[in-house]
Amino acid sequence: MAGHLLLVILMYSFHELKAQVLLPPKLTVNPAVITETDSVTLNCQTPPSVSVTQCYFYTLNGGTTRVQPCLQTLTGTELLQMAHQRLPATVGLQCYYKAILGETNAPSKFSDTTFVTIQILLPPKLTVNPPVITETDSVTLNCQTPPSVSLNQCYFYTEGTIRVLSCLQTLTGTELLQMAHQRSPAEIKIKCYYTVKRGETNSPSPHSDTTSIVIQTLLPPKLTVNPAVITETDSVTLNCQTPPSVSVTDCYFRIREKPAKIFSCLKNLSGTELLKITNQSPPAEVKVKCFYLDTSSSPDSDESSIIIRTSLPPKLTVNPAVITETDSVTLNCQTPPSVSVTQCYFYTLSGGTIRVLSCLQTLTGTELLQMAHQSSPAEIKMKCYYTVKRGETNSPSPHSDTSFITIQRTVRDRSCLQTLTGTELLQMAHQRSPAEIKIKCYYTVKHGETNSPSPHSDTTSIMIQSAAENNERKTDLTTSISTTTSPVGGGDEGAAQPKRANGLLPGQQEPVPVHARYV
Repeated sequence: MAGHLLLVILMYSFHELKAQVLLPPKLTVNPAVITETDSVTLNCQTPPSVSVTQCYFYTLNGGTTRVQPCLQTLTGTELLQMAHQRLPATVGLQCYYKAILGETNAPSKFSDTTFVTIQILLPPKLTVNPPVITETDSVTLNCQTPPSVSLNQCYFYTEGTIRVLSCLQTLTGTELLQMAHQRSPAEIKIKCYYTVKRGETNSPSPHSDTTSIVIQTLLPPKLTVNPAVITETDSVTLNCQTPPSVSVTDCYFRIREKPAKIFSCLKNLSGTELLKITNQSPPAEVKVKCFYLDTSSSPDSDESSIIIRTSLPPKLTVNPAVITETDSVTLNCQTPPSVSVTQCYFYTLSGGTIRVLSCLQTLTGTELLQMAHQSSPAEIKMKCYYTVKRGETNSPSPHSDTSFITIQRTVRDRSCLQTLTGTELLQMAHQRSPAEIKIKCYYTVKHGETNSPSPHSDTTSIMIQSAAENNERKTDLTTSISTTTSPVGGGDEGAAQPKRANGLLPGQQEPVPVHARYV
């Protein structure tokens, strides 16, 4: 029995100790690659449930353990001393911490191993700007050393030639070619490094990555055309832009693979002139390149295209874009500056009707609805174009983009208690009998300088019959009433006239009460 009790106590103690094992910390290093003079930050991160200020850092090579703050900064030299290593070296590090468990100060598990690489010197970074030049152009070489190294001079080398220069150095294409023992056109591959004094000797750094500089005999020009779409009577500006290092006034233009023509580098040509040069007729696409001469011929520019149309489309604007039938809208069919016409052609997409009007024209909503064969409310889609005399014929221009005009029903201000005849209602709704008139009303309230409209009422319908239907209805109603009111045995001429259910005599028109503003 005592043996069983001892076994239970031992098992309980084992499980209690196992539950109390301390979790390992996490070790991070930043940066992971340094020199002797650089610093690295070691961060031994303990679990959130543990609060300690000191940690134990352990080097795998030296077997040295140092008690430090859990967030610690060391130089490359201090790490090398701690690990008993020399340059260049990779130092493996672990860390742990201690915390009270019961009566003892128990160590945690070790962190994973983290490595810090300590180099003799870090390589510089070489940048060149610009990477493409000519012999007379200049390039800036920048050999950027690490922040921990302060130097004025660096070593640049290419094709076996080493030159000691300022770490930020400007050279011409000619100087680079001489340094590399090459001729243009050429691609110069260049590296750089620096040296640091160590005792009596200068220790060279690792070399930078290779950077290339392209030296051309001449750089190509840049050709721009403005505008890129013209008519025969319009002009286009050709601008053959040479590099800043080249000073020429004349350039050579290759137009549609024809022999090069010499013009000023900034040249204006009409569409007609371009068509003559290329032996084309509108509509046409003219492709142009340019180059210049400076001791030799430069490469050609990229190709640019000029579109020459018979005529350019007009631009149609409408103002305002939302009206009622009684309001007016101004249509402005704006032709290109090179075209002078007084009349333009307007047409609606729904009606297909074309009207010749002044290019700046005002129409009412009613006129637009008639032109589009529509009734309000409606959205009128409209385009315009113009014509240009070409010989004996009038050539139409491309059509403008579509413009939209919204025509709303007429809103009328009336007394909130209003009497209208059926005829007046039909006129207001632009309808004919028989018809169902749907009507709403709302009111406005003054708020400061503006009138704020109320929400609209529900829709109410009024049925208006045609005169023939109304007469037939009257006859039926009169016959019915006469039959029920005449004395037995015949009619009495002096009998009272029969009245309709609403109290009106046959033939009288019933007034319709309506309220407020009508939409």
